[in-house]
Amino acid sequence: MAGSFYEHPPLAFASIAVGMLITGVITMNLRDLWEVTDFHYPVHWVWMSQVGYSLAWIAHRLTKHTDPGCVPSTMGLQKGMGIHQKTYIIAMILDAMSMVCAHEAMGSISAAIVQMMRSTKLIIAFFITTVVMQKKQLPRERAGVLLVLLGVVVVVYGSVIPANTSSAGLDGSGSSKWFALLLCFVAELFNVAFYLYQDHTSKKYDLPAFHTVGVMGMYGVIVFSVVLVNLNMANIENSFHAFDRFTHSWPVALSSIGYIILLCVYEICGVVVSKQGSAILRALIDVSRGALIWAVELYCGWVQFEALHGIGFAIIICGTLVNTGIIHLAVLDPGPEGKSLVEDRQQS
Repeated sequence: MAGSFYEHPPLAFASIAVGMLITGVITMNLRDLWEVTDFHYPVHWVWMSQVGYSLAWIAHRLTKHTDPGCVPSTMGLQKGMGIHQKTYIIAMILDAMSMVCAHEAMGSISAAIVQMMRSTKLIIAFFITTVVMQKKQLPRERAGVLLVLLGVVVVVYGSVIPANTSSAGLDGSGSSKWFALLLCFVAELFNVAFYLYQDHTSKKYDLPAFHTVGVMGMYGVIVFSVVLVNLNMANIENSFHAFDRFTHSWPVALSSIGYIILLCVYEICGVVVSKQGSAILRALIDVSRGALIWAVELYCGWVQFEALHGIGFAIIICGTLVNTGIIHLAVLDPGPEGKSLVEDRQQS
């Protein structure tokens, strides 16, 4: 695949990956600020996310004649303009469903806990590739997943024990926290499907990042505008009250505007990382930002320090680094069969 689509230079690609990490941290902390200021409207949050995505279409129109990374390739790949629109719709639905579940969970647990639970995508991906796709795994991959699973168990236990207390605006009973953690798991099922699907389609069709995100956003704005109308009629969401909170609270207004813009940047960076790198690299960055989100929450006093959360998150980070081979342990070196598996992966 190398050379068949435009690739950013290494330094530029690294900057894009760092940009994804930083904007991801800021957007989640802005989302946390909404909960602290009692602005819990999950579906409205998803609608604003789609508005942010749609801004990328404007950027695409402005840069497609000057930025080579925005021009569909004609070198052996299907042109981006020939792609069926259902590809964008499927990607939008998978991403949006992940958002709905994850940010409904934030009514009971903090953004840092939600982010820690994102590590379950490694467990889900491991299960899919091992059980469903019948692919062999390296010793470091099996050990890494076991460590991540242990870390998740510690985080879950630390989140639901009676002695655990949360900050204002993030309180929840034991049952609501269990339900929130279940929503986090369901969110990661959709998120894994979204990452893998976007990784496949962006490389198969050589989709320009700005165009991909922008079209997803335009479809999302239409779909969730209809959803909000129906939810208002059913008295499940209240758009008038949400708009009133938006217009009468500067923290909510400024954080919402910043969130919309930064989320657009985050998703564009994510598409580039998936396309030039891999879905695994994108997932690794996604999991890593949890530490920074937690640090900001502690600094702002939105959550109280919980030792079990710190221990669990440290185990999750170690498991992720072992799984990807960044931390090398001699005891996990592959044997002759494992070395041939590594060579087969490199050739493919």
